Amino acid sequence: MPATDQITVTPSGAALGAIVSGVDAGPAMSERALLRVRDALLRHSVVILRDQQLTPDDQFAFMDRLYGMRPPLGVATPFAVGGHPEMQVISNLKKPDGSPMGIADAGLMWHTDTCSFPKPELFVSLYALEIPVREDGAALGDTHWTSAIAAYEALPEDIRQELDGRRVCQNYGFHIEQMRVRGLLTRGKDIQKTDNMFHLHPAVRIHPITGRKILYVNESYSEWIEGLEPERSRALLEQLWDHVTQPRFRFTHSWRKGDFVIWDNSATQHLATFDYGALPRLLHRCGSDGPVPE
Repeated sequence: MPATDQITVTPSGAALGAIVSGVDAGPAMSERALLRVRDALLRHSVVILRDQQLTPDDQFAFMDRLYGMRPPLGVATPFAVGGHPEMQVISNLKKPDGSPMGIADAGLMWHTDTCSFPKPELFVSLYALEIPVREDGAALGDTHWTSAIAAYEALPEDIRQELDGRRVCQNYGFHIEQMRVRGLLTRGKDIQKTDNMFHLHPAVRIHPITGRKILYVNESYSEWIEGLEPERSRALLEQLWDHVTQPRFRFTHSWRKGDFVIWDNSATQHLATFDYGALPRLLHRCGSDGPVPE
């Protein structure tokens, strides 16, 4: 196990993102090393740990130590990792019977995971088991993140005042309909229903650890803003969607097999790139519990 003085944090140079080197995220990871990763995560919102060799148990244990795991939804999840109902398979691969092995259309629009839940996940992780690669060796399937903290801080004062104290409806049903309208939905017509279909959360939430303000509005789930006329609500949402995803707030990660990426789900939005066709891609996703947004 590397000593903590061998751990290095290399910022991406963008508004968010950093590579943390000298860390083995497996079961022998010390508490001091975990705190170094957690500190980097809170500072940079997205951290990448390269060349990891993790079992599902290892990934679960890491996330449970980082904050505490979110309990299972209480309903059957068709793409759960064996033995871990709270962990999902993200993949375009097929089972021997031809059915999907995992979620193949995740992340097609800018979004914050589980924002329609009463208690959205605070931290989320993806572990790369197989990454699509072109014949020339270039990796495909990049993931983009954007800083909702930097986006809030760059808002004009009049928009900040208009959002102050307002809540936004984060709606899973709206998300699915957006996917259908855009022709992006591939997981089938029968979408899993849960008790967490929609919830009202602050349009500007306070980070539960750092106290920084976050623009908590995304194009995938945010249906309307409380207290505004429908026309104004829609116009303001579209303005905010364009604002938060500007290149100046963004970071792009090019994946490698063995990458373990953890992000601050409250402070970011992310978007997947689907440029790999039928080339195989396989990742395991695991999210922590989180507090009620304030």
